Amino acid sequence: KGWAPPVEWGLTRTEAKIMGVLVSRELATREALTYALYSDRPDAVPQEQIFNVLVSKIRAKVRPFGIEIHTLWGEGFRLSAVDRESLSAGAVSVEAEAAR
Repeated sequence: KGWAPPVEWGLTRTEAKIMGVLVSRELATREALTYALYSDRPDAVPQEQIFNVLVSKIRAKVRPFGIEIHTLWGEGFRLSAVDRESLSAGAVSVEAEAAR
């Protein structure tokens, strides 16, 4: 079925789709994100800032778990290689949350 986020993160379905793209790719381009969110709705046209808004919301939810999403201006978004590997393997650190 693909990658699924930990329930503790509280991501919406749309946010989980975006996070899935971030986990599965070195760079999540706007084109890749558009495909992930709108491939089943070909008539839908995403608003220009939708990905910035969604990534901002995701950042707030995953930051307590030690996950950081980086913006590459004009290119897209990415996770660090370490985060991508650990999330792909299903490992989620709750140490950052416990330390707060």
